[in-house]
Amino acid sequence: EEEEQEEEGEEEEEEEEIASGMKVKAPYYSSWGTLEYHNAMIVGSECLEDGGSGVRVLYLYPTHKSLKPCPFFLDDKCRFKENCRFSHGQVVSIEELRPFEEPDLGCLAVGSACLARHQD
Repeated sequence: EEEEQEEEGEEEEEEEEIASGMKVKAPYYSSWGTLEYHNAMIVGSECLEDGGSGVRVLYLYPTHKSLKPCPFFLDDKCRFKENCRFSHGQVVSIEELRPFEEPDLGCLAVGSACLARHQD
């Protein structure tokens, strides 16, 4: 019984360490089936379909339109719900999270290729 209490305590500590606003690397499965890890921010905890512990993440540097956060989602004012073309976050397993990595901008130089934000 003492071991069970210790295990439960460890699980609670692990969940407390993963808090809303925390930056992580989270998995993303592309439309063509590849697994990629992207920097993301946790916006809340969620239960997975299998009952496991999960979190909802928003990706910080979206590379696809479907990853761009919905400007109305966090205020709970998006009228499109599941049909929104922007991201309402993705629920991922806590076990799949990796430590956040700051982007390395040191190799960025004038004339080098990079992703750029446009008005469209």
